[in-house]
Amino acid sequence: MNRMREIRQSKNLSGVEVATSLDISAQYYYDLEKGKRNLGAELASKIADYFGVSTDYLLGKATSDPIKSHQAINVITGLVEKILSESPELLSNIESLNEEKHQKDDHENSEIETIAAHHDGEEWTAEELEEIERFKEFVKMKRTQRGKE
Repeated sequence: MNRMREIRQSKNLSGVEVATSLDISAQYYYDLEKGKRNLGAELASKIADYFGVSTDYLLGKATSDPIKSHQAINVITGLVEKILSESPELLSNIESLNEEKHQKDDHENSEIETIAAHHDGEEWTAEELEEIERFKEFVKMKRTQRGKE
């Protein structure tokens, strides 16, 4: 299995070191790398955990290299931390935008408790007030339906 060899070498490990950590013989490990022995599920899982990769990647089923992806994430994280540490106002702006979004979300999810209407001295009949209540329930139902979409 070339993938096992690639990962091991990228971590600057010898086959003996890996075999010792996995509690198997070095010969057995090298036979696995060369494809002379079949790799069982349990041992594949142990090797993947040891190398910090998925079993799919270890077995050649996944094409992305988690080691390089992890390194890229670390580089990006480092850059973001550096930018934020050198520009505290940027961090403050991000936090403000986050707070505004949470307030907007909270407002959109809150129930309407009171509806006020100005009607320039007009009197409402009981029938009209019932219609207003039905319309209020209709609007609440539409809000619920929009939330489910």
